Amino acid sequence: MQFNLSRALRPALNLAALSLGGLLAACGGVVYLSPPGPEPEAVTTTSAAMPAAPLPTASAGPSEPPPIPVMQVPGAQADLMADTIARIARGMPGRPEVFFVGLGGDARQDVFLTESTLAHDLLTQRFAAQDRAALLVNNPATTARLPIADLVNLRDVVVAMGARMNREEDVLVLFMTSHGDPRHNLALDFPPLKIEDLNPAALKAILDEAGIQWRVIIVSACYSGGYVPVLADERTLIVTAAARDRTSFGCSDDAVLTFFGRAYLDHAMRAGHGFVSAHEAAQMEIRNWENAEGYIPSNPQISVGRLMPEKLKAIEAAARSARPAGPTQ
Repeated sequence: MQFNLSRALRPALNLAALSLGGLLAACGGVVYLSPPGPEPEAVTTTSAAMPAAPLPTASAGPSEPPPIPVMQVPGAQADLMADTIARIARGMPGRPEVFFVGLGGDARQDVFLTESTLAHDLLTQRFAAQDRAALLVNNPATTARLPIADLVNLRDVVVAMGARMNREEDVLVLFMTSHGDPRHNLALDFPPLKIEDLNPAALKAILDEAGIQWRVIIVSACYSGGYVPVLADERTLIVTAAARDRTSFGCSDDAVLTFFGRAYLDHAMRAGHGFVSAHEAAQMEIRNWENAEGYIPSNPQISVGRLMPEKLKAIEAAARSARPAGPTQ
């Protein structure tokens, strides 16, 4: 079946708002597309821990415009998207750089805004990618400042980044957080708007159309291991919060981060772990939390493409050289 990203997919009104509760996925076991070699990016003295910082919240700051009513959101997307794409800088030839896209999919719980914003803040700081980043979020608090997370906006941002990066050198890091279902759909919900969900085949079509060659894909959702078989290749790293047949935990209405977001981002990545070693650390921590609550393990997954370890080393080294030097004694 051919995947169609026609702008006819732009959300139409749907007055029957859905209700969804509960659990966020995590994914089980470790899948290497090549035999695991030495950990390319474990914590070292050259990969300093990120400083602790207050977690982002859904509350607008004093200088931010008031939110746009949800019924008016579709009409505001053209200007928001034009501004978002205009701020994406071109890559610098000769230096492997990170381009970042964050996506928070479900407007009914602030945890997805918080988690996608944390991923944006941590990873753009770490990889000096503040001017090569975009954040798409479904949340009533961000309608005046962030584009919504739908298929059209995701496609347009990724295609723009593909046009501005040096495709042989640069890496797209895509972090997505939302609810997931057993058919491996990632929820893109913003009631009363009707937005089509994202599935692994649709994501692959977007990335292929954009010509993205080097990919780091992190999916924080139930059943997110279903993204691995569709997207895995020798130039792709995939980390998921759960196995393809498991739920993950921590997306209650009062949660700040999911189990996966707290363990992988706020603990492991903030402490200086790389993408691969952060999975190992997070998997252990999540299993401890699940055992304490009596939950069935979510089994976070990882797939490391054959060529990815060297590329991960390269982007870490380039990011260290791009960061401002610290004060001298």
